[in-house]
Amino acid sequence: MAQEKQAPVAVPEETRLELEDTRQQKRSERKQLQISLQKALDEVIAEESINDGFVMLQNLLEDYKFTVLYDLIEEMKHWDTLTTIPEPKSFLFNAKLQPQLSRMLENSFRYRPYLECFIPRFDAVNEKICPDLNAPLHYAAEALNISFIEWLLAQPSIEVNARNKQRKTALFLLCEQYDACLNNPNFKKRALQVTKSPAKTDDIRECIRLLLYHGADFNMFSDRLKLPFELLMKNRSEDNKQFLKECTGIFQGGIAIGKTNELKQRVVGFYQERAVVIVTVELLELFLRFNEQDRFMAEFEVLNVNIGNVRCVIKLLLHTAVELNQERCVKKIVDHAGRKIFQIVNPLPGKRVRVCEPVNEPKTFELMYRLELKGLLKKACECGNVTTLGLLLGHITDKVLVNDDPILVITLNRAHELWKRDEERAKVLQCASLLAKDQKIFLTRTDNNGNTALHSALKFGFTDIALELLQQKYAFLGVRNKDNLTPLDYARYDFWKKYFDQCVTIDVRRSYFDRNEVRLNLNGFDPYIFKKRMVKKANQKDRSELNLWRIVEKASASNVTNKPEQSFVTEMDPVKIIAKSKDLQRLLVHPVVYTFIQVKWLRLTKWSYINLICTLITVFCFSWHSLDACDDGRSSIVPTVLTWIGAVYMIFREIIQVLFLRFNYRKLGSIGTIGANWDSIFNHVG
Repeated sequence: MAQEKQAPVAVPEETRLELEDTRQQKRSERKQLQISLQKALDEVIAEESINDGFVMLQNLLEDYKFTVLYDLIEEMKHWDTLTTIPEPKSFLFNAKLQPQLSRMLENSFRYRPYLECFIPRFDAVNEKICPDLNAPLHYAAEALNISFIEWLLAQPSIEVNARNKQRKTALFLLCEQYDACLNNPNFKKRALQVTKSPAKTDDIRECIRLLLYHGADFNMFSDRLKLPFELLMKNRSEDNKQFLKECTGIFQGGIAIGKTNELKQRVVGFYQERAVVIVTVELLELFLRFNEQDRFMAEFEVLNVNIGNVRCVIKLLLHTAVELNQERCVKKIVDHAGRKIFQIVNPLPGKRVRVCEPVNEPKTFELMYRLELKGLLKKACECGNVTTLGLLLGHITDKVLVNDDPILVITLNRAHELWKRDEERAKVLQCASLLAKDQKIFLTRTDNNGNTALHSALKFGFTDIALELLQQKYAFLGVRNKDNLTPLDYARYDFWKKYFDQCVTIDVRRSYFDRNEVRLNLNGFDPYIFKKRMVKKANQKDRSELNLWRIVEKASASNVTNKPEQSFVTEMDPVKIIAKSKDLQRLLVHPVVYTFIQVKWLRLTKWSYINLICTLITVFCFSWHSLDACDDGRSSIVPTVLTWIGAVYMIFREIIQVLFLRFNYRKLGSIGTIGANWDSIFNHVG
């Protein structure tokens, strides 16, 4: 039998309620501040007079509400830092003020004074505005607002090569406009509707020059393998050739363009083959995107990976190579720059990386670039490349990073989606098998439906992986998903009999010459982590009336749930499920289950005998007191005192049952019987 582990110290439920109450107040305060500031900004934007609106905006930006809201947002960011790797979000995003900024940027000619006041106030010069993740420079480029572009480029923290959701830079947008303006007659009509002014080729050229002078890069990848300079080359007029010559004079190094080789494959070429090619991370990304792996591996040797570009190497090269399933390139990147990429940060002493991580587990090694590495393992699993996955798992020692996503559950779901493609499915299942054996994977992580990896493996019929999971620690059989189903509900008797048979082993080294030592693995009955359950949330109005032991609860929204929830988890939950199932009832006589029940019963036997003796003594004293009370003149104080002591014991026993049984104790029949007993006792004693 596996040795029992100490459960983690749980936070008292009253403390949790108070903490949740305080957080609910802060959420409400934050929401009110956001609504107030949004309305104030809307009024400023709706003001017809720009001068009056500018004065209103200046007064608004000095309002203390922004400071209060900023402090609240910063505090709330740290609420979940122990369990997740949070994505960095700007203040305007968290405050939900991006729509107001977007409205001003869409009409930058009118709101130029507002923007020059608003953007520096919130350091929003590189703000990625949802949903397209366009920066202010993208808006200015689309509007061809030359003066506003000059103002943005003059800001010290401007990112000239920032990409939007479609991986397009401001330079790429200008090149698209230039191509459409020269080669598409309908573009001018559309541009007139958007910008309220006719599109001019000279304005586009001037904007391109401005960006090139400030470091804009032609060798940047977009979503459709289009390169910016190719768009400029489409027009063959002499005027355009002169402009291209001017661009090549400003841009330093070779300019990448798409070409077709002898095999009719699209590859990376250069506008002027004699130009000196400067190897950058962005250029290497082009080689990966065009699937020129040999060329990438040769040029990557030239790149000097340092602290200044290692983040770009991870985002643009390592992620791309894993996503495109380019195994050789991934190995090359890891071998050449692995020490920089997987650099370790010394963890703080006594820091718990996860609330669900066992106390006695060794501390994880936090990686310096964990945010950039986030999602890398997920991409490897979705591609089904077990070699790449094993390589990355060997270098990523950060357990928080490894388990930021329920990667094993995601991989099993992906394998189920590929049920028509056997070859791809087999590769994904190999990744799942590798994850199931890795000790860094937390088996307690769930998907949006509350399914653990064990749920998914049994649900989709991946029995081999399920058996591997059941051999690991913390593979509890009684954990429930949002449908209130356990792993026991997803498999039949034959599978569970096979599993329990594997739980019986013989330790030959400790066996005697005349008998063997049999060891039983009972890890599946240990709820350990799942003992710690969050109390359901209640509204502020109902908080003072919340009573965990109330039989009849108030009919409020806080007490209504759409799906059943498991309120309390014990070691006996799997046994209860087996006993209630007609198909699994036969498992109760299996040596493993039978031994577990017997051990639990032996631990409770002594308490049962003590309770029986105390109850019999109480009944005897109560009977003695009843008979003695019939004699009016000769009643003794001894039976009365003993009866009161017995009554106190009975009350204490019921309180202990309430503490241990909790919600299972609340049955009307039991409470009615107990009430009748107390009424009888007190009537006789009185």
